[in-house]
Amino acid sequence: MNNRIISTVKTKRRSPFIAVISSLLFVGMGQIYNGSLLKGTALFILRLLSFLIIPLIVQFKYYDSYIGIFASAILFAFIITIASPVEALYFSIKKERRALKKYNSAIFYLIFSVINITATALGIASLGGFFKIEKFTMESATPLFKKDDMILINKFNLRDYRKGELVIYNKKNQKDIGRILAKEGDRVKIINNYFYINDVPIALSSFNDSDMAILQIDDYSDIISESINGIAYPVKTFITERPKASEKTILIIKKKKLLIVKDNRKSKKYYDVIERNSIRGRVEGIIFSKNYKRILLRPHIIKKLF
Repeated sequence: MNNRIISTVKTKRRSPFIAVISSLLFVGMGQIYNGSLLKGTALFILRLLSFLIIPLIVQFKYYDSYIGIFASAILFAFIITIASPVEALYFSIKKERRALKKYNSAIFYLIFSVINITATALGIASLGGFFKIEKFTMESATPLFKKDDMILINKFNLRDYRKGELVIYNKKNQKDIGRILAKEGDRVKIINNYFYINDVPIALSSFNDSDMAILQIDDYSDIISESINGIAYPVKTFITERPKASEKTILIIKKKKLLIVKDNRKSKKYYDVIERNSIRGRVEGIIFSKNYKRILLRPHIIKKLF
């Protein structure tokens, strides 16, 4: 007589509604609810990494602008956030009854949800510690950005700022925007709104049509290209109507000071010598604009030095 061992597996109907809602609240929870711990954990980790990867890159790798990396990481996090409930819905409908696993318990769901929300909050806080998004309101300072453009600001300033970078800084308890042209020890000479750093004139030229298309500048009748350290940017200045030739200023940039110059040289006061620690962050570019063509616009064009 043959002895037969009959094993039974406890199954339970999976609710599509619960699968979707749980994944919307906690990425990966719907997959775990459907019986796939590996898939749920993978989705959770992938989205968390999308928040953590940007601060890591900023600390260890220099780029002239991080706006492309930032936008790609946020887009990836958004895709994961949407994909999780969609995938959970699909598999809960495809096979409503699934075998219950040891982790299909209220205690495990609670532990996972706490870890999920805590880690996600820390990831977003880490990202917020490095970057900030602000509405641009200083249209007169530069021809690059328009009023109400949303700009991305890199607040991580433990490294040395470079000449040519566009920065936000504090000026008499108010924020202002300008470009770093000189650092401590530099001798600056200003003649007719044009700058000489250590007796070397800052390179001037004209943008070609393709550069203007990249920069999204419509009216460039009074725009010239100024470049330093291989970074080219548009400057609004006097072209046909220059100030008197006798206007000359000489500055010696002291220790821990920076010379900040506005891209709009037609302003009455278009430069400041500031404390280095008054800088709030580097402008990475436009993260959102009413004109979609301006989205991800960087504050400069990189030119080859040789």
